[in-house]
Amino acid sequence: MKKNILFIVSILLLLSCNDFEKKKMERLHDFNQKTWNRFDKLHFSFPIEQKDKGKYGIKFFVKTTDKMTYEMFPFHLILDTPSGEKRVKEFEFPLDSTTQIKGEPQKYMLSIYQNLLVNDTGNLMISIEQLIPKYTTPGFEKAGIVIEQQ
Repeated sequence: MKKNILFIVSILLLLSCNDFEKKKMERLHDFNQKTWNRFDKLHFSFPIEQKDKGKYGIKFFVKTTDKMTYEMFPFHLILDTPSGEKRVKEFEFPLDSTTQIKGEPQKYMLSIYQNLLVNDTGNLMISIEQLIPKYTTPGFEKAGIVIEQQ
């Protein structure tokens, strides 16, 4: 009986040592002059290793200043997966209470993809190009991408 209990406890210890934690990565861009020029793309890179393959959720966030005058923020997202797939999609990001992060004034988050399958190793590359029809848009403090294994 003691051998069975010892065996079960040792199996449980081995299982608890495995890395079951889901991977979460975040990249951030600070706007030095608190402005985002129309043709300045943001580029984010996320390394995907063998153990990191799987499904991911991708979110885009911005932190604005008082000089932000737009209620809707249009942008292009270009996604290059490690397998060579390229996706380009245009989004409209509402800068209102529907996307505001609770307890974070002037910080907004938009879900871009859910269950995006990444089944090769390499770099997951994401580029963001803002589409506001002015060359210089004041009111941007930070922007970033969060990817989380699902």
